[in-house]
Amino acid sequence: MQLNTMRTIGILGGMGPMATVNLAQAIVENTSADCDQEHPPVIIDSNTRIPDRTEFLLGKSSKDPRPELFAAAQRLEKSGVACIIMPCNTAHAFYQDIAENSSVAVLHMIEETVRWIVDTYPDQKKIGVLATQGTYLAGVYKKALEKFGLIQVKPDQHGQDEVTKLIYEGIKANNYAFDYTGYEDTIKKLKEDDGVEVIILGCTELSVAQLHHPLVGIFADPLQIIARSSIKFVGANLSDISVLSID
Repeated sequence: MQLNTMRTIGILGGMGPMATVNLAQAIVENTSADCDQEHPPVIIDSNTRIPDRTEFLLGKSSKDPRPELFAAAQRLEKSGVACIIMPCNTAHAFYQDIAENSSVAVLHMIEETVRWIVDTYPDQKKIGVLATQGTYLAGVYKKALEKFGLIQVKPDQHGQDEVTKLIYEGIKANNYAFDYTGYEDTIKKLKEDDGVEVIILGCTELSVAQLHHPLVGIFADPLQIIARSSIKFVGANLSDISVLSID
């Protein structure tokens, strides 16, 4: 690899701030490098002004996230990035609008995640998805899974309430003393009652939660997967160490 041909990764972040930091860390950890110069350049726009995506999709807020999403993407474009990645699953409900308003590649975290599942666990057809209500409403994962003949399995309402609490009252609130009991019970129910073996951490706050409170199981972490996709896209070398699931 010629170091001067390595291109720059752009992170459209701030959704949330800690997920953005962890994506940047994942890029470093998933890169095979012997020195600083063998790591891909990364430019981060942590735009915390982007309105809540779920609130807008559920009709609870009239604040459209797209203007701020477009503004952040344009700043990254002007800075010379080769691709843009977004550490927010729900924001992919607006993926088409962002991609159509961008002159550089916008990598699709959800589709990259589903492809990884198909390649890694080809015999699994029922896939658990833990996500925000906005992600479910937009059909972000359901559509991507159905492209490959896979079935999305969601928690029941009680389980979804527990997932939502962890996202908003736990990780987004920087409350790392949060009680994970309800969240763990939700995952246990998906495995035992619904026969799910592979579970997508379909909110980047859940990716953060997995780092702070690791649970044993087969978890597809979109944050780690898109980190690896972006490293490959810009011409850097991938690490052989995979941190995509805990079996």
